[in-house]
Amino acid sequence: IHEDNYIITSGALTVGGELEATSLDINGSADISGNLDVGGILHITKANATAVLEIQGGLTTITAVDQEHGRLDFGANDGSVTGGIASSIRCVSEYDNGAHAGITFWTGQQSRSGGYLAKAMHIKNDLNVDIYGGLHINNSNKISTAGELEGGSLDINGAADIAGALVVSAGALSITGDG
Repeated sequence: IHEDNYIITSGALTVGGELEATSLDINGSADISGNLDVGGILHITKANATAVLEIQGGLTTITAVDQEHGRLDFGANDGSVTGGIASSIRCVSEYDNGAHAGITFWTGQQSRSGGYLAKAMHIKNDLNVDIYGGLHINNSNKISTAGELEGGSLDINGAADIAGALVVSAGALSITGDG
């Protein structure tokens, strides 16, 4: 069968324009070389097994730190969101040979200097976490910051090593112990 817009040969359908249908059921692989625009919810299911959404990309040879392997952008219809992307999760190289990768989280802010999106958090391959704004959590569960660490209460069950001045205000310092 040969028409102007489609050809059927050897069990394959080749369409030269748009294919419109109320449903599409593919029992096997689907190879889409262009963009896939899903106007509703993209629902991925797999019975009795783990359902996987894999995003694979990036350069075939990594040559620099922070090159992206894959990215998940969260778009917004609000016109005040610059570029239409409100936030992003990215898989990035951490060595210039691509041997290690981490995950970065990006947030959007309209009034931010230097661009709408900025890196907010980086989970590194060695399990260290950097939260931009000055907080670092290493893989030994130690928290460090160049600024102030503030809380409503502080409970230390162990030794405290204070390298600077200890200032107690708005109350008394009480020390209790066995000896």
